Amino acid sequence: MIVILPVLVACGMVGGPVSGVVLDAETKQPIEGAYVVAKWSGSSSVSIAESQTVCIYIDMATTDEKGRFRIPMWLFEKPGVSGQWRSITVYKPGYLPAKQADDGLYMNASKESLQERVEYMKGVLRGSSCRGNDAREKHLLQLATALYDESVMLAGGKYNPEIGWPFLYRKERLENEPGAISQ
Repeated sequence: MIVILPVLVACGMVGGPVSGVVLDAETKQPIEGAYVVAKWSGSSSVSIAESQTVCIYIDMATTDEKGRFRIPMWLFEKPGVSGQWRSITVYKPGYLPAKQADDGLYMNASKESLQERVEYMKGVLRGSSCRGNDAREKHLLQLATALYDESVMLAGGKYNPEIGWPFLYRKERLENEPGAISQ
């Protein structure tokens, strides 16, 4: 008699490291204090014919005086997830991403309208969200605070819910999470 037992294998995933430099596109000088968020996503089967995108892992680094950043390698178990892709989001108050090149990530001084700037900042918020992975998200409090602070500055120095509510919500949610890392 032969018994065939199903083998259960934990689906271990690995990513990183990610390192580089953030530079001003015009002056080619390093940008200190930029937030660089790396998010790894994958595909999770909902049914035989349907799958959904899920966040596997998220991490953030802040650039040093030479514009350098490094996000370490990670290992994470996420059973039922296949495939893996990475997105990079870069944020510095007053700047917009310009291009990604072999020698670095370039940013330009922001010259867009208030509405365009707020929409860009909302995109940064979306790019730095990892639903279902709150434990990894909580270390993004510094980024959430920087986004909120810029929204206040854009509103003339005081909180305006028409501009700042998504940034305030994320900041307060991360501040109130158990184990949140403060600045």
